[in-house]
Formats: sequence, structure tokens, C-alpha cells
Amino acid sequence: MLLSFAFFATFIQGFSQKQYEFNGGLKLKKYVGFYWTNGLSLNVSSSKISNHSIQLGFSVSSSLLGSAMASNALSTFETEFSVSKFFRMNKRVQPFLKLNVGAAFVSYGEDAELFSSLPTSSKLCSFEPGISIVVPKTNNQLLLQLSGGYNVFYGDGYTGLGTVYPIYGLVGINYKF
Repeated sequence: MLLSFAFFATFIQGFSQKQYEFNGGLKLKKYVGFYWTNGLSLNVSSSKISNHSIQLGFSVSSSLLGSAMASNALSTFETEFSVSKFFRMNKRVQPFLKLNVGAAFVSYGEDAELFSSLPTSSKLCSFEPGISIVVPKTNNQLLLQLSGGYNVFYGDGYTGLGTVYPIYGLVGINYKF
């Protein structure tokens, strides 16, 4: 474990020569009228691609870190890849547009047999406009992101995964490293 962390830190350090910028942090996502799914995100941008205004990202989240933490709510898991376009890069408030694609899974736990006729996975595809705020007095290292999105694929539990709702809000707290 320690060896893999050392390798990752060396790998990141080798790429952080201003050509690439990495940021990562917490992702707090709330489906309107339903679950909280919280997790982690990691993003990378390059000076060679639109001078850091385009970011590629990866995130994982789960209701186990949200609504299902201390309740009997269903355990959901989401993985997403994203591409973001940022505007006004030299300002404190930066609007952005993001496209996310990925997959969502649900675990019915001990009641899996009871719910065997229901879907357990779904594709994810969402459009997410938002703003990124560079937090003052943090040497431009801390970012607060506020956004809302619309899932193209969602379900009612019978025709699609019932834990993926169409509209969501998201708060991200990221650190540039």
C-alpha cells in the first residue's frame, strides 16, 4: 500500500511541471427528491489542450457515504468519466459546462431475492452546467464548485434503475496539487 502511494506521488510530481494540473476532492451529490451520493473526484488538465480550460475527470460516489450511511436506504454506487470546459480562467468565478458518462449500480443487500426482477445497473449520461469559485487566501489552490445536472438515463425502478433520478445538484470541494 505504501509502495503504491509512493509510486502515485512520484507519478503526479513528474507530471506537475505546469504542463499538467491535477485537482481532486470531495463530491456531494443530491438527487432532487431522493438520495445523497457522496464520493471523490480527480481531474486533470493540460496547457497543451486549450490552456487548461478543458479538464478530464473521474469520480466515484456511493450512497453509503450519504443517505445510506446510518439508515436502511439502498446502497448505490456510481462511477463517472467527465469532460469539462471552463470559461473566464483568470477570474475567481469560472462558469463551466460538463458532460458525464458512466454507470450506476445498486445493491439490494439481504433482500436481493425479493427484488430479483428489478434492474441492478444503469448507464449514466448527464449534462452539468455550473460555476467554480477559487477560494481567496488559499494561493488559488482550493476550489468550490456548484452545479446542477440532468441525467439522460433514469428510471422508475421497473424500466430503469430506480435510484437514478433525472435532476441533481452537486457541490464539489477540490484542491489543486
